[in-house]
Amino acid sequence: MLEELVDEISYIPTSMKSGTCFNISRRSLEKKTGQLLYLRSNINLVSHLLSPPDFYWDRPLLESIYTAVCNRQLDIESRTEVANNRLTHTGELLALLRENKHYQVAESLELAILVLIFVEIILEVYRHYQNL
Repeated sequence: MLEELVDEISYIPTSMKSGTCFNISRRSLEKKTGQLLYLRSNINLVSHLLSPPDFYWDRPLLESIYTAVCNRQLDIESRTEVANNRLTHTGELLALLRENKHYQVAESLELAILVLIFVEIILEVYRHYQNL
């Protein structure tokens, strides 16, 4: 799931670097942020990869074998750390995109306010000359 998420947004830094415009909807951005949070919680909170299963609690010999296999053969801790680093980087990219999207919306609102002020000025000038 992490690979899919990274692949879906991997074009964004490249397009930002080249100065080309990219368009991502606010809804899509929120969905990607939700996916990121879901992945992070699964890896760090829900996943049973970081601690031995309950089965091994009353079997210390088996627990030590399980822990040794996880640490030496599967390298769970370092894989989890790598996944968390990738999630952090992806989160920073999504935060940048959210900030950019907020800036775009604020810029549009600012332009709309300026247009409304300009229309109001024109209407006042028209009313003023009509009363003369």
